[in-house]
Amino acid sequence: MMRPDGVEVAILNHLQAGFPVERHPFAAAAAPLNLTEEQLIARIGQMVEKGFFSRFAPLVNAERLGGAVTLVAMRIPAGELEKVALQVNAFPQVSQNYGRDHAFNLWFVLSTADKGEIATTLDAIEHATGHPVYPMPKKTEYRVGFRLLIAEDGSVHTASWQDPPPREGQADERDRAIIAAMQAGVPLEPTPYDRIAEQVGMLVEEVMERVEKLLACGIFRRLGGVPNHYRLGVRANGMSVWAIPEERVDQLGERVAKLDFITHCYHRPSPYPDWSFNLFAMIHAQERGQVLARAEQVRQVLGEDLLGWDILFSTTVWKKTGLRLATPDS
Repeated sequence: MMRPDGVEVAILNHLQAGFPVERHPFAAAAAPLNLTEEQLIARIGQMVEKGFFSRFAPLVNAERLGGAVTLVAMRIPAGELEKVALQVNAFPQVSQNYGRDHAFNLWFVLSTADKGEIATTLDAIEHATGHPVYPMPKKTEYRVGFRLLIAEDGSVHTASWQDPPPREGQADERDRAIIAAMQAGVPLEPTPYDRIAEQVGMLVEEVMERVEKLLACGIFRRLGGVPNHYRLGVRANGMSVWAIPEERVDQLGERVAKLDFITHCYHRPSPYPDWSFNLFAMIHAQERGQVLARAEQVRQVLGEDLLGWDILFSTTVWKKTGLRLATPDS
């Protein structure tokens, strides 16, 4: 497996967020890394090509944008799994899609900029695949934020990332145009905001002001490199699911979310007779044994309130792109 070199490690550790919003952002970001502007731009491009970054772009919070997100499960016969996964991938509203080792073996995320689009997309997926869908929208978010850090000895570690409280604010059509221009990636050139301004027909000063607003309002969760943890050796991706009394979910969910290895933690209702789990907590590690050991810590937190649990390990990453707004040529 190809490993990042020392310069790539420094970029990975420092530029998963906080990419500057100024006329020459790569120059500003390069200085603390002892790189030139040209070197940093070239290196980021190479890291995307190598798969160390899946993209260098904003992470968009669909709900803060005024849209909606839901996790969806499907139960697909093994012989049809690849075909159905590719059919699901064809929907641009699907931002992530994983195979998992469970009877519910296909799990995907719908992210839409319009709340009403969730129901129509679910209907369309059922029609296209011929299989029922099982949406599991979140009721409460206790933690979301994945950060990957590489130590000097080359070992890879995961950590949760707590976003600062967003200020009030909504996106208008001009903001959405900027989001659409940036969603696949920040232009890798010395003045990327100038390029974005040219694409959306605005002054660069307005573009930068609006990007700052999108960050402050939490519509952009962060701006920087999105690490591909599978490519970097974090291959054990366990979606741990826990059944606990509904009246205890909030209190216990907050406690589980404080464990430093939990990157995502949600309360999701369990409306299906063959699915009793209502607390979801993502655990990432390099090996399955590490995930299981961390799950034992969660089990200890839940104590006597625990009614049942399971870990669904990912077997295939079918898709991982993030929210995509429609663009004029899409």
